[in-house]
Amino acid sequence: MLTRKELIERGFTEYKPASFENADKCYQKCYRDGNTKRYFLDVKHYSIEHPYTHEDLSSYEISTQVYIKGTHTAINIQFLNDNIDEAENFINELFEAGQLEPYEVD
Repeated sequence: MLTRKELIERGFTEYKPASFENADKCYQKCYRDGNTKRYFLDVKHYSIEHPYTHEDLSSYEISTQVYIKGTHTAINIQFLNDNIDEAENFINELFEAGQLEPYEVD
């Protein structure tokens, strides 16, 4: 399971959730290629405690918004696990295949 420490060590920045977000904590990392912002990865933490056993059932949600090359059509991707490596690899493979365009070129 992810931890706050691991996210910070991997270069994520913690920020306060917006009023419409139900997450307890949010983290974000910008992935760059030189002066180009390729994409952002967002991680939301939901604190959940079992009401009887008090077991920690916290969960994390990893998501991003990327753009289809040539159309700049946005696609939201939500990863249904808490494996940042898999999320990064998946998005990078789409970039290498020429399917995506960067978020912004500085």
